Amino acid sequence: MLFCTALSACGGTPELTPDVSMSCTSYCGLAQLRCHNAQLLFSNADTCQKVCAAFDASGTPGATAGDSLQCRLSYLVATNRSNALAFCRNASPAGGSACVGAP
Repeated sequence: MLFCTALSACGGTPELTPDVSMSCTSYCGLAQLRCHNAQLLFSNADTCQKVCAAFDASGTPGATAGDSLQCRLSYLVATNRSNALAFCRNASPAGGSACVGAP
């Protein structure tokens, strides 16, 4: 089961639960589940997998800054209806305002 243990919108920071793997499969599944309609990140799973494969995977699990797969996963895990616009943007390939720069 994937879920968030803390939300930035509630005064905390996104945290990954122990059952979220640091993989493109997790990233793409969460991107499809959490970021849709106006926040849609990818048109299909194949595109997501290809883009994700190029992400830097050397970041720290639970990271909330830096251009890494781990940062993007943190924001996807913490995404809900009230913060989807900002958090999906941070989880996007461009990294929004958070998942940019050195991991």
